[in-house]
Amino acid sequence: MKKSWLRYCFFLIVLHLSVIGYAHENTSFEHSYNLHIKNIVLDHRFDLHKVELDLSFNDSFVGDYAIEGLNLEHMREIVLTFIQNYEDKAAYWEILNQDLILHLIKEFPNLDEITSQLRVFASPTKPHDRCSTVYYDKVRGMTEHFSFELELEDLSPIKDEKSYLFISFDYMKNISKDSYVNFFDIKGDMVKLFKKYYSKYNPLTFLHVSTEELLKKYSAITSFKIQLKHLLFKEEEREDHCEWTMIIHNGT
Repeated sequence: MKKSWLRYCFFLIVLHLSVIGYAHENTSFEHSYNLHIKNIVLDHRFDLHKVELDLSFNDSFVGDYAIEGLNLEHMREIVLTFIQNYEDKAAYWEILNQDLILHLIKEFPNLDEITSQLRVFASPTKPHDRCSTVYYDKVRGMTEHFSFELELEDLSPIKDEKSYLFISFDYMKNISKDSYVNFFDIKGDMVKLFKKYYSKYNPLTFLHVSTEELLKKYSAITSFKIQLKHLLFKEEEREDHCEWTMIIHNGT
């Protein structure tokens, strides 16, 4: 009887350890990381540019929760080496950012999600801040977004008023490298549309008509978000401002 009882206890212990081991081996863990790299100077797009990168990563795995996560210092070195030695100096910023994501996927195959926000600051020759954002997900693939600010100097019909446009757009999925858009073309189009339509319509109608025309012209873009901001300066140097925003998706 005593031996049977001992065998039964031993069986329970083995069963308990087996259940713990199975649960341990089949438990899913997730790591999230953020990496911010500032004060990068790149010789790219025919000029020296100051840029910064905001990167976020997620990885998940099943098994040992004590497994080491990403070494962010190592990741930083890989990122800087890639962008500073990028061969195609004429490539749009979106292409550089997309190729960076593809490079990181190869270097770190366990990553489930990557977001890379590449911000390019204004320079004397190109006085526009712009930002390329690429998001990668193992299931949904890659999506891309671009934005920039445009000051409409001396174009506003109202005295002592400054107008700004904040323009952002989304690219279609699986875009080919020769389908990307030069944002200077969109900038030029918006200046023409502002001159053509702004005095004829109220601000929201102007934004609606302009956004629809841009979507018709640029087939690689699936949606535009355009924000118009006015600054009206008073004699006592106080400023009033007002804003209008228009978002239009292709086919809606």
